[in-house]
Amino acid sequence: MKIEIDQSIKIEQTNKSTAVGLSNSVQVSVGISGKDKKVIQRYFRDNSQPRLFVVLTFCALIAYAIKEAGKIESEITIDREYPGYDALIKEKVVVYLEKLRARIDPDLLSIGLVGKESGSHMLAYKSAKSNSCQIKLTAGDILSLVKMKPARTRPSEPSFSSSQKIKNRRVLKKRLSRLVGTPSGFYDKSISKSERKVKREK
Repeated sequence: MKIEIDQSIKIEQTNKSTAVGLSNSVQVSVGISGKDKKVIQRYFRDNSQPRLFVVLTFCALIAYAIKEAGKIESEITIDREYPGYDALIKEKVVVYLEKLRARIDPDLLSIGLVGKESGSHMLAYKSAKSNSCQIKLTAGDILSLVKMKPARTRPSEPSFSSSQKIKNRRVLKKRLSRLVGTPSGFYDKSISKSERKVKREK
């Protein structure tokens, strides 16, 4: 039997709790409070990814709902809450399920229209309104799935003050001015011929 997933109260409405309902052969409701959504939103802002807050949190809620439903072999239709992100949503739901040690055939997932008469819509609506979700997630639960690996950075070079840079350039320039080129190589003209001879013999 086909399974449908719908959301009540959008993720971006951080003053209210959000609920996701999964329904048909099995019923699961997963929710998160407005307070916890603000914590997740702050994480994405701090990491310069504010636009991903809504979509990835939505994906995480779906992943938790599917995991709770147990083994699923029928098609799952996720309501198109965020047009333009269909491919990303399907990809991340699969990735997050793997993190939760659950698996699903990606071909079973599809994004489409879930109507208001759907069991998943009614379940999500009632759960959000009465704050009675079967599973109440925290910001920590969501962040454990959506946190991104920090980008690799190059080792920072030692910083010098302007005066130190000028001093270093002067020293280098002075050293270069003392070098004299010969067929056998370069030598420092400040070194005497006898000293150069000793060095060559060594």
